[in-house]
Amino acid sequence: MTNFDKDLKAARDKGQAAIEAARALVAEYNGKEMPADVEEKFQKMSKDAADACEEVQRLEAQRKSRADLDKAEQFMREADRSVQHRDGGGSAHVSDERMASLRRDAFHAYLRHDIAGVREFCSTLKAEEAHALISANDASMGYLVPADFQAKVIERRAGVAVIRSAAMVVPTSRDTVEVPRIAAATSNATMYASGFGGQWTNDETNGTADGSAPSSQNQPTAELLSIKVHNWVPKPVIVSPDTLDDAALPIEPILSRVIGTTQALDEDYEFINGAGVRGPKGILSHSGITQVTSGSSGAVTYNGLVDLIYGLPAQYAADPSCRLLMRRATFGSILKLVGTSNDHPIFPVNAAPNTLFTVPMMFSDFMPAVAANAYAVVYGAFSEYWIADRLQLRIQKLVERYSPNVGLQPRARVGGDVAVPEAFRILKLA
Repeated sequence: MTNFDKDLKAARDKGQAAIEAARALVAEYNGKEMPADVEEKFQKMSKDAADACEEVQRLEAQRKSRADLDKAEQFMREADRSVQHRDGGGSAHVSDERMASLRRDAFHAYLRHDIAGVREFCSTLKAEEAHALISANDASMGYLVPADFQAKVIERRAGVAVIRSAAMVVPTSRDTVEVPRIAAATSNATMYASGFGGQWTNDETNGTADGSAPSSQNQPTAELLSIKVHNWVPKPVIVSPDTLDDAALPIEPILSRVIGTTQALDEDYEFINGAGVRGPKGILSHSGITQVTSGSSGAVTYNGLVDLIYGLPAQYAADPSCRLLMRRATFGSILKLVGTSNDHPIFPVNAAPNTLFTVPMMFSDFMPAVAANAYAVVYGAFSEYWIADRLQLRIQKLVERYSPNVGLQPRARVGGDVAVPEAFRILKLA
């Protein structure tokens, strides 16, 4: 058994094991609601099974591609002998520009229509062109282009979406989510969660000496947080049926992955910067969040960071979702800060990685860069940012509308807004 066959068998075994384990959990609970830890385990098994299936498909496609390349090479060698016999073993000169065009067109014919497409393409060529194509040097391998065609695609790594993993995500079946919220206190709001005020008296009845009714208060009061759901509907991707069916690579999973990554980053940008008009409302756009100035225009300062981090009320600073959010380059500027003794006060050698003053950090290039008046750093309990999920990413195939091609129409519906502004602080470089 070759290493390739071993990899294929391992992928199949892994997928089968994950499917059987998931089915066992379903049978065990038999329609009953699974506990959260079991549900998480079930979702992981399902993902492992899906990943294994995708790996098997990739390996099968690679095996088919290798077999087709072997057949194509054999066919071209036989055609070479036929052309040499017909032309007496010689061939006219074909220019480099024409050769490049022939290789490109022949490879395109192979990807679209397999070996039959190559035969049809070669039948349209002049004898000297066919001979030049099949007798090219070993480095170019004629129309085969690379000697070892890999059934995989090199993808550039996208940035990381960070907000959703720390925020409060709520599913909804409506286009607006409304949540009652206790109104903030008008005084000492960093300590008290509402405007209700207590009082110490000398008696238990809070009565009055003249028998009149005691004073009262109209606190606490409630208000309504309204989160509008917005539509993410980019222009459709148009592909031909032949590309979906006959390509040497699994085109549809690749497109789905690219679309999913783009959607995650688009919503992350809105969660940070959005104005709430056509997309979710971002943290930096919320007028109720307290801003802390750095004390120096266009620069992060040590004192500004201290004011930012230790100005957040203790109850929010203690929340497990409490994070610092900034660009990596901004953190680099922080590490370069120099004290009066020409030392670096930030990030001592024994500090935990990706922390600042023991606070965990998230990095996103959607945050503003260091510049005058920029909102360079956010600090807060990100679970107080609410995300309303109406429709998770869905990719619809539009066959009739774009016939004879196929349109892939992505769509998602999501909203977002800050639920508790007091849970955040923003550092402004001013």
